[in-house]
Amino acid sequence: MKRVLLFFLIGFFSLVIQGSFLTSLPPRVLRTDVIFLIAIYLGFFGPFNEGGWSVILLGLCADLLGSPFLGMITLVTLSLFLLIRLILPHIVVPESVGAVSLWLFFLAILKKGIFYLLFSGVAEGERVLPFLFWNGVPDALWNALVGSLIFITFKKVFVSMGDEKDLGRL
Repeated sequence: MKRVLLFFLIGFFSLVIQGSFLTSLPPRVLRTDVIFLIAIYLGFFGPFNEGGWSVILLGLCADLLGSPFLGMITLVTLSLFLLIRLILPHIVVPESVGAVSLWLFFLAILKKGIFYLLFSGVAEGERVLPFLFWNGVPDALWNALVGSLIFITFKKVFVSMGDEKDLGRL
């Protein structure tokens, strides 16, 4: 329970900071999506029940604060969380920083692709695919770099709290 509360507080405060302070900074393409990073971390290293409820709560908070359609961010983050939990028994869990960065890059591109598929039915005459490439690749690289640092920080925090499940080389 303390883990769900901790991730909820981290996500909520990051949403408040991202919605108020970070919108005034110049590089608007490079925005760290903390809700996405928490969902991926919980998909790889968290328990299924606590991780699922945390992702749903954080997705709903993100939807309430700035989604064009209610439930879209929740749907995308929960689908990525469930995808990771589905393929997790069939892959080696990334334990190095390079492997985590590669997975985060791939999943960030996948997240942008899911948003593209959802918006392609809404924006009939608009060209969304160039936006996916020119906005998605730098955003995915930035989230992969920052996400690796956040994963290392989460690991150290949970080891210091006495949660032995999060021991690893990361």
